[in-house]
Amino acid sequence: IFILNPCAVDAVQASKACLLEVADLVVVNKSYRDCAAQTVRDLKFETHVPVLMLVAARAEGVGDLVEAIEAHHRADTPARRTARARAQVLSLAQSRLHAHPELDALAAAVAEGRCDAYSAAESLITGSVVDSR
Repeated sequence: IFILNPCAVDAVQASKACLLEVADLVVVNKSYRDCAAQTVRDLKFETHVPVLMLVAARAEGVGDLVEAIEAHHRADTPARRTARARAQVLSLAQSRLHAHPELDALAAAVAEGRCDAYSAAESLITGSVVDSR
């Protein structure tokens, strides 16, 4: 479940960060705000999953959220679970690669022509040493 506030750049950032790809439900909290309806429209355009409105502080929309969660559990299939797991694995792998201690050195080696991007990527993934002299 991905929960965000309306009127913020959260919807755009979520789309860019691929968060909407792994969400099973999207909830717009503080839906009493003027821009909530537009945020919901934008999100419905960006994703294929249910987008719900909620005012958590007043428990408005909680029943709909519970119903959507239960419906999701009833409709969950092995293929959907596999797709979610795949997206999670890829996201975690991407995070680890971004934080890899050799990334900057490999990027510099590619930029300076000391090795090609394919060899550098293979080195980053496998942890092997690439000849970048």
